[in-house]
Amino acid sequence: MGQKMAVDWEAHARFLWDLLDDIDMLDYACKSDDLAFRNRARGKQRRRYEISDSDGYTVTFKESSE
Repeated sequence: MGQKMAVDWEAHARFLWDLLDDIDMLDYACKSDDLAFRNRARGKQRRRYEISDSDGYTVTFKESSE
């Protein structure tokens, strides 16, 4: 059987929280420009793939690099 990877759940939670916080701040920064907000938010949300993969149904977290 394959060996399970070590996942630092706290580090992943912080990373995802920071992404949400960044997107929240974009809401203020782009208040009068919805298109700019959506484009920048899309860029931010793509970063979730730095720590995870998904087939649309299941999320698999990558091994922590810390």
